[in-house]
Amino acid sequence: NVLHDFCLMRGMKEFLTLQLGFASTFFLLLAVIIAFFWNLGVLKVFAAEVIPGVCACYYVLPELRAILAILTPCLLYLQSIKRLQQLNRSILVGDHLFFQSYDVPFALAKESQA
Repeated sequence: NVLHDFCLMRGMKEFLTLQLGFASTFFLLLAVIIAFFWNLGVLKVFAAEVIPGVCACYYVLPELRAILAILTPCLLYLQSIKRLQQLNRSILVGDHLFFQSYDVPFALAKESQA
């Protein structure tokens, strides 16, 4: 995102900045997928055999930690949905900065010298 915004503010071609936006969005979506798979592993019930075949102890993550574990990939998912909306909007009306949201496209704000 920083590289995308830097290139956009330096006046580089919009095609390049859109490609950087696509790349950063792709890696964000990849992080969402990995976070949900991590979440599946964390929320399992773990069995540890004390005496093989005779006795086993079970461990389940406490409720608050389980909620925090679920919350992490969900927040990443919400951020990726927002990013996809921004990326679709930037394809239609012009590229924009990711670090700060504007109500108008960056090209219009740049031309108006506001």
